[in-house]
Amino acid sequence: LASGPFDLVFFTGDLANFGIEGEYDEVMEFVQSLLGQLRLDVSRFFPIPGNHDINRRTSPRIWRRLRDGSITAPRQQFSRWMAGEEPIPTGMRATWPDLLLERQEAFWRFDEDVGRPDLLPARSPHRRLGYRNTITGLRPFPIHILGLDSSWLAGEPTESGKLQLTDDQIMRLGTDEHGVALTGLRLALVHHPLSDLADQTSARRLLSDTVDLLFHGHVHDPASLSIRDPDRSLPVVAAGCLYDRTDTTAFPNECQAIE
Repeated sequence: LASGPFDLVFFTGDLANFGIEGEYDEVMEFVQSLLGQLRLDVSRFFPIPGNHDINRRTSPRIWRRLRDGSITAPRQQFSRWMAGEEPIPTGMRATWPDLLLERQEAFWRFDEDVGRPDLLPARSPHRRLGYRNTITGLRPFPIHILGLDSSWLAGEPTESGKLQLTDDQIMRLGTDEHGVALTGLRLALVHHPLSDLADQTSARRLLSDTVDLLFHGHVHDPASLSIRDPDRSLPVVAAGCLYDRTDTTAFPNECQAIE
């Protein structure tokens, strides 16, 4: 604050440990205290779910069948189906996506309780995954915050290569109704590094075309890198972690301040 006011606060997932409701009471106190110290309204606070914001005791059989089916189903068909389009991939059931997403119920209820019901996925262009929020008046151009959900298929300790953003989540949040990239500053949040995704190649390409800066969590250490290919590039920032310091084996408490 000594060098100037903050505009936005991003939490890139894992606000809880087991994704159960009582855990978010302490998170609420922490967030309200933090925003008070930063002199920021809650409208400048943007959380996304991490793998620890998933209640894994909810619908475990449906999670297993849908997660395994997501790997074998045609990728584009699965992506469109998760966005509410037909046909249903072979072996799936129409009710499974909404039942699966109940595992995040406590996280999204926290968003409502903290004062961000506008971030609920049901209000997003995708309707099931992630959100898009546009801020005007802060700069001479609009600022688009894309809250991408990489954790909705999470459910076991080791799952690198088994998670998906889906093309439809990226494109429906990152473009307008005509599929044209948004104008202004495009900032995206995601919990997992793209290297953890089964659809990482497509995600890198689509995000590089629709996003100016990508923030992620999960890896515990703050870092920055640039994803490049001959036609495009995407700057990526890893956030670092906040831990209970009574655990002496935990990572240092760190964050990124970006100017």
